[in-house]
Amino acid sequence: MSSKSIKVVCEEKCLNIIYSPAINFDVIEQNINDGTWIKGTFWVNKTNIVEINQDDESICFTIAKTKGNYYLLDREVFGIKHNISIEKKLNISDKWFITYPKTSVIKKIDELLQDDLCIVADENGEENYLPSRAFLELIEVFPNSYEVKKYVSSRISYLLSTYVEGVWKNKESYERYLEKKEANLPLSSFPNIKLMGYEMYKKAYDELELMLEDSMSYSEKEWQRRIYEIICVLYPKYIARFREIEVGTDGRHMKTPDFILVDSAGFVDILEIKKPDGIKVVSTTEYRNNYVASRDLEGAIVQIEKYIYILNHEGEARVKKIQDKVRNHLPSNFRLKVVNPQGILLLGRSNNLTDEQLFDFEIIKRQHKNIVDIMTYDDLLKRFRNILNQIK
Repeated sequence: MSSKSIKVVCEEKCLNIIYSPAINFDVIEQNINDGTWIKGTFWVNKTNIVEINQDDESICFTIAKTKGNYYLLDREVFGIKHNISIEKKLNISDKWFITYPKTSVIKKIDELLQDDLCIVADENGEENYLPSRAFLELIEVFPNSYEVKKYVSSRISYLLSTYVEGVWKNKESYERYLEKKEANLPLSSFPNIKLMGYEMYKKAYDELELMLEDSMSYSEKEWQRRIYEIICVLYPKYIARFREIEVGTDGRHMKTPDFILVDSAGFVDILEIKKPDGIKVVSTTEYRNNYVASRDLEGAIVQIEKYIYILNHEGEARVKKIQDKVRNHLPSNFRLKVVNPQGILLLGRSNNLTDEQLFDFEIIKRQHKNIVDIMTYDDLLKRFRNILNQIK
């Protein structure tokens, strides 16, 4: 598209286009009486014509009317269903509307919308308000004529390469072009994913710190419920959790873990949450020059390993019982699976341990890491701090 053939004119009361066709001006002028598409983007007829200049062979027509501080695009002109508005103070150009090959940017966006849209100068955090910077980034996604040519050559080369020597270089040329293009594309700022991630982790970290300052004021169930929400920030793969579901018997007692976790593929894991108060994780004195797991920690590890053992050995019969209990809380046709479940164990504090105790505690954790991810509340705080520092 030649920049000389389409010119955008911003008036106080309307937004106009001046179109100067390279050829067939007379034919286009004649077709306007019944209506015609210009550049595959603008539907022009007698109702929106401003002027037809025979001398310059140009056609001026209106594509939007002013509404407050916005230009409201004419839905008939663009062939769109939703109201799309553009803030008047923006520097609007032809590339806002047309890309190769005669593709309407506005219509493509409209096809994806569920509601009206406003294109604005600055991000304001409201839904359906698209900052102009993000809109211009979006335009860069549309392929140009050079990219289409490269793509076609690449596809033909792929099909010919089995039978003809030396044609694969076109595929490699297209890949190099894409890599160069992607390297120059800015990261999307709508939404600002990095900022959203930081705020999510910061909120979870602040909530955990606040809870630890007054842990005694929470009942065990309320503590577990709140801590679960915080833990899921670190483990986003889990889409559901079910509290105190029976997983089977060890021959003496029915076993019910704190939480059964379900990931997006339906695989089941176990979560045990102990309150931090009064729980030791390693011994206070050495046994043969080593600090060993405390009774609290050993008991919790055995407990969670027993849950996993029972799940593995009761097989499909137990899975079906669990599925029947939670069916109404999962998507339809979503099937639970038990394949080597993993455990997450959260208990105690480690901020008062010596370096030697911390070292031996780390060895204990690593001994069981293939089955259980063992964390203290200070480990949890540290994970959040490291993530927040990395995002910064």
